[in-house]
Amino acid sequence: MGVNERKEREKESRRESIVDAAEKMIQVKGFEGMTIDDVAVIAELGKGTIYLYFKNKTDLYHAVICRGLKILKSSFEKEIKNKKTGMEKLVAIGRSYFQFCFDYPIYFNAMSHRDVMDVDWDKTSEFEGVQCCEILGDQIFGLMTEVIKKGIEDKTIQAGFDPMKLSMLLWAQVSGILKMLTAKGEMLEKYWNTPIEELIELQFQLMKRAISPLPEPGAPS
Repeated sequence: MGVNERKEREKESRRESIVDAAEKMIQVKGFEGMTIDDVAVIAELGKGTIYLYFKNKTDLYHAVICRGLKILKSSFEKEIKNKKTGMEKLVAIGRSYFQFCFDYPIYFNAMSHRDVMDVDWDKTSEFEGVQCCEILGDQIFGLMTEVIKKGIEDKTIQAGFDPMKLSMLLWAQVSGILKMLTAKGEMLEKYWNTPIEELIELQFQLMKRAISPLPEPGAPS
């Protein structure tokens, strides 16, 4: 291994250790409570070293989100691989998103918090962490869009939908349901006797009814 290659590996290892430390602090204090000083202590690095890798707390926070988006994208690609129709692939993506939320709550919560962050996005567009999130977000929506296009072509999804707009709406819908389930799931099960699993299955039934092809005129309903 050459000197330059070893230095790059050491640099990447240090960067990952900083993101590891940020994850730990986010789990304890949340984004608003996390500070660069906290991260430096956990990572056993000087505060100045943190700033060699990340512009500020927002940049570092997005590096954490980027990790989650990589896992989510990989999961989507794996789950749709052996599905045949566009509808089957779309349902697989939805189920994968639900599972991601329950398996990786820190990433889901970080992604959700990003939607309400008070940040001047024009000033953060050059941050590496923000760029990573934007690129992966575009790739994930692109994947969903292609799946919907396939469903329209193979007639498992109703014609006439704009694939990109439908992707956005379905993403928002499932994200909203996940936020409700993570915040109030225990209450729903305890006081309303409504298991989370039943609500998830109902969501998929409603989605499939809403976007499946309409029956031919005169066909039995």
